[in-house]
Amino acid sequence: MRGGTIAKRYARACHELGVETKKGRLLQKQLRAFADLYAKTPVLQTALLNPSIELDQRRNVLVAFGRKMMWDGLMTSFVRLLLDKDRIRFIEDIADAFDDLADQHAG
Repeated sequence: MRGGTIAKRYARACHELGVETKKGRLLQKQLRAFADLYAKTPVLQTALLNPSIELDQRRNVLVAFGRKMMWDGLMTSFVRLLLDKDRIRFIEDIADAFDDLADQHAG
């Protein structure tokens, strides 16, 4: 896990929000789908990580992508936060950590 502590921290926050709002399973599904697509799509990685592209433009790409994928508003807010905090590169690790938390929560 490349983002170890960082990934666990963000996953925990997202998971807790999902539990509070009763959207945990939805967030897990959307987060996993995005992480898998991100891993397989170098052009998406470049679009979101390239510092020569203005942050507002990268946000617009992410929000448009979320609309197309019919993300819940919480998911859109969460991935925007990851982008703003320069943590989007850890999305796969965050999704893995979220899956672990969801499994623990389910018992």
